[in-house]
Amino acid sequence: MNGRPCVLSGGADGTTTRMWDLTTWMRDRASGQPDHGATLIEDGFTLAVATTVVHGRPVATTITAEFGNDYGTVRLWDLSTRRQIGESIPHGASAADVIEVDGNLVVVADGEDGTLRLWDPMTARPIGEPLAEDIIVRERSVNTTLLDGRPAVVACGLNSTKAHVAWAWDLADRRQLGPDLAFPSPVWTTSAWTGRLAVGFGGEAVVLSRQ
Repeated sequence: MNGRPCVLSGGADGTTTRMWDLTTWMRDRASGQPDHGATLIEDGFTLAVATTVVHGRPVATTITAEFGNDYGTVRLWDLSTRRQIGESIPHGASAADVIEVDGNLVVVADGEDGTLRLWDPMTARPIGEPLAEDIIVRERSVNTTLLDGRPAVVACGLNSTKAHVAWAWDLADRRQLGPDLAFPSPVWTTSAWTGRLAVGFGGEAVVLSRQ
């Protein structure tokens, strides 16, 4: 944020999502003065947060829900102004991220109905048919990225046969990149870059190449 390190967090009180300027936090900590951060959301238990940069602007997605609920509402934020972008997406989600596709902001989120969908954050409406159905996406495991210069998303969870898998989709043409990648134990996290996919499963981690 303008050259200053910041953190986006869910509050330990379960009712706030805040943005913290770490330089201010460190200075106030040293002086003994409390710093409560800049509040984005005042109500709702924070399930997940994710940040990225779009057109030079720091942008965040948040998912908040009532306490005890595993799925919540997705919101998109301009962190420079701390204002919400567009409309809240009420479709219950546990994992979401944002990326630019064909010049437009697109939110990718799972759903309690077993889908992974694209959403228009300006209208809070789904874009086309789901990328996948009859799946269970791991919490906080939806990550957008660029693969070979094209917008993509990677995720992990259980497929329709309840196998532990990782997936990747090209978001420009909505095509799955390769088959479901099956693993012998639960897949916890994924990350992709320049033709490679990192997968954490069980107590292990591997890096896979598309070549």
